[in-house]
Amino acid sequence: MKNRPKALIFIGLTLTFLTMPFSACSQKTVTTSTAPFNPVVKNDSMVTAKIVEVQDGDGAIPWVLTIQLQTSQNVSGYPNYTTGKIGQTIVVRCMEDASHLETGQLITAHLRFEGDETSSFYFIWAIQ
Repeated sequence: MKNRPKALIFIGLTLTFLTMPFSACSQKTVTTSTAPFNPVVKNDSMVTAKIVEVQDGDGAIPWVLTIQLQTSQNVSGYPNYTTGKIGQTIVVRCMEDASHLETGQLITAHLRFEGDETSSFYFIWAIQ
């Protein structure tokens, strides 16, 4: 009779340990995919910004600007990913001719965030 409580404890602990991996596996969902990464949701904002630097791009994108965001306004129908960047300096890519832009100049433009899990950047257009 003295060994019976020890045997019950041993059996109980053994059953607990044996069932733990199975219950843990049934609670987790593992997904694997060979599909390409999803792009960022289409977004847009109208910003005012101060030009910090204007640089030649890498060929595919002819201009790279460093700007300091002053304001950010929503564009109807799109999420705005720049509201949290007001006051910050960010690097943006530009397809328009930016040779006329000067350090310290204030501009208004559309700005969006593009990319996926492998690379991302800000893209600016309709600069005024």
